[in-house]
Amino acid sequence: MIGILLAVLYYLPYYIILVLIPALIMGIVLRKLGISIESIEDPTQLYNSVVITGLYFPLFEELVFRGAMLLIFGFQGLVIGNIIWVLLHPTHQLREIETEEWKKTIFFLSSLLFYSLSAIFYSIIWLDGNGVVAILYHCAHNTFFTLADSIKDIKWRLPRIPKRKEEELKFIKRKTSPVVSGEDLPFKEEETTLFVRRKAGETASPSEEPTRFVKRKGEQQY
Repeated sequence: MIGILLAVLYYLPYYIILVLIPALIMGIVLRKLGISIESIEDPTQLYNSVVITGLYFPLFEELVFRGAMLLIFGFQGLVIGNIIWVLLHPTHQLREIETEEWKKTIFFLSSLLFYSLSAIFYSIIWLDGNGVVAILYHCAHNTFFTLADSIKDIKWRLPRIPKRKEEELKFIKRKTSPVVSGEDLPFKEEETTLFVRRKAGETASPSEEPTRFVKRKGEQQY
């Protein structure tokens, strides 16, 4: 176990350079183009996506396209398996994209670059005899990005307090400069607070007649 952890730390710089940074760049490009591969709508769908994309696919792909090909056919088999793996991803994903052809072309080229660099990373680990570490990295990478991509789009099915539809009071506080109200009144107007009864979502109208409450110093007159 300690050996696996040390191997994970050893390959971390390779992962950052060959996988993480290209993945972030590709994500920025897709966001700018307005391309979205998958939309997660609820927690159940998110769970399924994490299990399939984050666990099943990495295990299957690493064993079939790299582990088995390397074991049976050697280095040449590993190269062939990587080529198939690289081409498989954008070919499958392009079917889910509905956008202009030039955007699809940019997506295809950026996908080829990203998955080619990823294939190099995982192949290095397999050639070093650390296939388990390659599987762990692949699972962790897919799980992290599946969760990261889903958090912003997921619509949790949680109970919500209904919004009030009845009339609501809107409070508007307006301060005015002190002015003398009249010679017979020994006080100055300090501030005026308006209480306006208005339905939720309504805006003020010229015909609105608010109730005016005036706070004055000295004798109170209304």
